[in-house]
Amino acid sequence: MNFKKWNIADVFNEKEIKSKYNLSAVASRVAASRIDIIGEDDIFANEYLLYSPFDLKDMDRAVERINAAIENDEKICVYGDYDTDGITATAIVYSYLDIMGADVCYYIPLRAEEGYGLNVDAIDSLRNDGVELIITVDNGISSVDEIDYAKSIGIDVVVTDHHKPQETLPNCIAVDPHRKDCKSTFKDICGAAVAFKLVTALENGDYDSTADQYIELVAIATIADIVPLLSENRTFVKLGVQNLSFTDNIGLKALLEHSLSENSKIDATTLAFSVVPRINAAGRMGDAKRALRLLITDDINEAESLCLEICDDNIKRKKIETEILEQIENDIISDKISVTDRVIVAYGENWHYGVLGIVASKLVEKYSKPAIVLNVENGEANGSGRSVEGFSLFDAIASQQHLLKKFGGHSNAAGVTIPQQNILAFIDGINEYAKENYPFMPLNTLEIDAEISPLEINLAALKELSLFAPFGKANSEPVFAIKNLKIENIQSIGGGKHTRIYFSKDKINFNAACFGVTTGEIAPYSISNVDIAVKLSENVYNDVVSVSIKIVDIRPTGIDDKLFFSEKQLFENLIRGEDITNKQANYIMPSYNEAGEVYRYISKKGVYNNSIDMLYIALNKSVNRAKLEAIITAFCQCGLMKKENGKYSIVITDKKADLFNCQILLTIKGYQNA
Repeated sequence: MNFKKWNIADVFNEKEIKSKYNLSAVASRVAASRIDIIGEDDIFANEYLLYSPFDLKDMDRAVERINAAIENDEKICVYGDYDTDGITATAIVYSYLDIMGADVCYYIPLRAEEGYGLNVDAIDSLRNDGVELIITVDNGISSVDEIDYAKSIGIDVVVTDHHKPQETLPNCIAVDPHRKDCKSTFKDICGAAVAFKLVTALENGDYDSTADQYIELVAIATIADIVPLLSENRTFVKLGVQNLSFTDNIGLKALLEHSLSENSKIDATTLAFSVVPRINAAGRMGDAKRALRLLITDDINEAESLCLEICDDNIKRKKIETEILEQIENDIISDKISVTDRVIVAYGENWHYGVLGIVASKLVEKYSKPAIVLNVENGEANGSGRSVEGFSLFDAIASQQHLLKKFGGHSNAAGVTIPQQNILAFIDGINEYAKENYPFMPLNTLEIDAEISPLEINLAALKELSLFAPFGKANSEPVFAIKNLKIENIQSIGGGKHTRIYFSKDKINFNAACFGVTTGEIAPYSISNVDIAVKLSENVYNDVVSVSIKIVDIRPTGIDDKLFFSEKQLFENLIRGEDITNKQANYIMPSYNEAGEVYRYISKKGVYNNSIDMLYIALNKSVNRAKLEAIITAFCQCGLMKKENGKYSIVITDKKADLFNCQILLTIKGYQNA
């Protein structure tokens, strides 16, 4: 396991909030850490916030054009996208127009064959079907050329989108909160929310008449598209989650029944991890129109059949993800892929295009670095990337556009198409850009609301935490640090895939679950006291309600974040061939005694198969993190140690090896003498 950087929020007005709102210490600390972000009224007021749809620039023109199309019996096509946001947005506008008696159809492009947004072939097909007006949802604001083409063959276009426009707007009616001339109050809404505002505007701005019908879909899209759960978005999700318990949408009912376990609570978190992946799976693994039909059907049998199909797609999606991740890990072990690069780029053949973004996210989570995953086919590499906060992946990719065929996205996520012959140049180029613009790369930081004691964990405090819901981007589920714990026992659960750990502190005993981590990975932590970062939730078993504690990170007590991660980055700078100072070289150069300590420890183990981070702890931090990795690298280079399948072992040999004459230590010596 690799350590993450922890950022525990500074809290200044906890006592004031505790007194004002009569909260527990735990909840008052969370409020103190978030009140400037969410806003006091959003946390403690029960009012719902919805701005007029006509605040969006050109919404009045969009309404006028669509009403004219309905009155004149023009054929309208709702042109959507293949992810959850695009599918729900399509369902909202299509369903509304269908109810209004419009001659309406829908179109969702195939992810692998057509890609994102409007395309000329689709426009030609729609014109042949008699379409006279296209309404885009969750796309279109960047389709300048495609919209010009549509107009040239007699099709009008109304764009509704939420992505940032290019310098030139399309030559049509375009509703997008990110237009520079749009004066709307809150702009960080998803595509389905813009679609919802469109149908509300068609109802003369009456949210009461549209919320009952569509707010559940807006809530799911808002959660899926990872927009900030602030302002209007909190209202969308709050109302939508409430309505889901008694929704009239047959497809959503079926999806909830197949996605959630018997005692599952419907909230933003369960929707994000259970419902959203299933809707997305339809587009990732095949045709997203199946998910759309599920959301608009009135036939119970069709809903059940489509739901089973989509759930099966989700199972296949997980399997494919696992297979690709295993291939990437093998490439990392064999050094085909470098995880010391500032930006990790993995590529291979026959990798399913629909899951590459998810795989990239998992690499970011594991290695705390931006990651791009590419599938190579027919001389071309297509893929997706994800980033860490503070590193603009879009800007990094854009810096290499001379090597690319196509790219798009934003700071945290992007897509790219590269001619196969340019892949290696792209890897070099994007890492050179990162070096020039980010001398010290931003880390994938774990934000922690507060440090708490095991004594403070109870049902009353847990209930108060619901005040801050819904949880998502900009208002994540509260995370707490519990420090200096002794591990008393480790128990395998979930068929060996997960672990339950039993802790003690100051004569208090409790347990917590660590998901996706085996007992073998946890065992090395038993050598010292540990700190854990946890989330708290309600657990119901045999009608007994208790607090469930889920570990989101674990590390030995006493890690100095600033020192540890600066040492780790220092060694990576060295490996990448970047200049280091004389002072840094002296700091990283090991002594014979330090090298001997590492050698003796691994010799006793026979084989060491854990991370360098854990070796650092096992040696009681007696060798700094950068120096430790230099020692391990030196052992491997001079033949005293070998690394196979991620495991280090001592090589028994009669040959003498001059450790300090190996490449890595000679390089360091060169910087010492510079």
